[in-house]
Amino acid sequence: MLLSVFIPAAIAIVFVYIHLYPGLHAFIRFVKLHVIWGLRSTLHCHPLPRRLEGWDPTPSARDDMEQLAKEMFEKQSSWLYLEGFFQLKGYTMFKPVDRNFHNRKWYTLVPDPQQASSKARRSEYPYARKGYTEEPLQFYYTSMRVWPVRDVNGNDLVIRLVSDNQTSDELRIWRRLHAPGIKNHPRNRVIPVLEYLEFDGLVFIVMPWWNSPALSDYATTEEIFNMAECILDTVDFLHEHRIVHRDMDFQNVGINVTFDPSQDFPKGHNDPKEAIYAIIDFGFSLIYPYES
Repeated sequence: MLLSVFIPAAIAIVFVYIHLYPGLHAFIRFVKLHVIWGLRSTLHCHPLPRRLEGWDPTPSARDDMEQLAKEMFEKQSSWLYLEGFFQLKGYTMFKPVDRNFHNRKWYTLVPDPQQASSKARRSEYPYARKGYTEEPLQFYYTSMRVWPVRDVNGNDLVIRLVSDNQTSDELRIWRRLHAPGIKNHPRNRVIPVLEYLEFDGLVFIVMPWWNSPALSDYATTEEIFNMAECILDTVDFLHEHRIVHRDMDFQNVGINVTFDPSQDFPKGHNDPKEAIYAIIDFGFSLIYPYES
């Protein structure tokens, strides 16, 4: 009898304290992030692959589309496991429209209905211009290492896995290109890293969500030549800094605008006065010492 009265009363008291005292709420957030998730990381109490190759398709999946689909579907579980971790860092993950494997709607990721893009969303560099007018914004899940999120202000971002505890060339490249002295160089056209996150040796970078320039319409030859000049000059800059990209494809280049991929080649985004192009992926790249 006493328990039936005491337990609801205790829950009610805790609820009131959490909502009336921000300091307590911050303390609980601290405990969740640094104690609970910290223990999961330290004790390896989680289902995530701890090696980078565990987040890539297996060799057999590269020539078998059905096997690839199954592996990508399974890898979504790893990302969704990290939802609480990213939430405590201030990022709300997009979710699959449907987690039923057979209807293939899990390829489409959409934001939490409670977190629409807000007026606080920024459109100036390094963030992207807003090229969509309706929610929900859609993201097509095509890489096991990339997931879309929104921050507390509704900015559209992407989290990318770049390394495990054996520092990858990709992580070395991001660090070199964000080093003092070259980070703000006008020819250093790489997507800015907003934050590095680490969980049990896995290193993630948070970066603005910029769409591929191949998905928008070019109105003039000036727009095309401007895009080509920016990319070629960036490749030259990378070579000067002993970085070989090895996979210069439109899916690895971004333009500073975010639009729904279901839009059919939207117009008006490539004006040289506004368009900024950047490399957004170094997954196949190599880095060499400056003296080499």
